[in-house]
Amino acid sequence: MKTLFVKTQGLRGGEYQYAKKGYAEIQNKDEDFFIAVDVYQGRGETYKSRETALINIKFPDGKLWSGSINELRELIKTEL
Repeated sequence: MKTLFVKTQGLRGGEYQYAKKGYAEIQNKDEDFFIAVDVYQGRGETYKSRETALINIKFPDGKLWSGSINELRELIKTEL
């Protein structure tokens, strides 16, 4: 079973909180974007682990990118 380990911290700092999830989304409502990672696919009887995590990024201009970490790396490899 694939699992995301999500690490968060409150607005004023403090201790980190950890959670195991199958899907996680980070949103910035002020700038209207989100980044989501999903390690499962399907619903009900078709629900199963993905071979590779799916990353979705919605940009402030409304464009949506979807792909794997390797596809994302290829897009930004000149920056790394």
